[in-house]
Amino acid sequence: MLLREQKALEEMNQLIDSLSIKEKLLVLSSLYWGEGEKRDFGLSNTDPNLVRVFMWCMREVFGVDEDRFKISIRVYEDLDKEECLKFWSQVTNIPVSEFLATDVLLGKKLGKLTYGMCRIRIKKGGDLLKKVKAVNSIITKLCVPVAQLDRAPRS
Repeated sequence: MLLREQKALEEMNQLIDSLSIKEKLLVLSSLYWGEGEKRDFGLSNTDPNLVRVFMWCMREVFGVDEDRFKISIRVYEDLDKEECLKFWSQVTNIPVSEFLATDVLLGKKLGKLTYGMCRIRIKKGGDLLKKVKAVNSIITKLCVPVAQLDRAPRS
């Protein structure tokens, strides 16, 4: 690790030594806001750490049981499907036998998407989705002055 990166990590470790439930909710809300599905409560991404954090926050904040996580993956035809399934199973801590589907897409992405994309949906997640969207609404009100929310966009 580069010296500047190490210094930044040490500095931020001093600032963030643990997370409260409220802070975990804010992390969860932000991840959904940026990466979440808009029709149901789910998230798709290629970053294993992002997927891990999302699932960890769902478990910690809302107590989501393992059987409510519905996992599917998308891989390109040049990727090893079995290796990708094994990888995402380890990341999510959900057995491959519990995965819903594996979509194989035409084209080649080797080197760009090493293990494809993981999609997580929360079974019966409507109430949780409403709560996360409410948090996003509150964040918007707290972070953006009312005058800016009421103004029409500049052309």
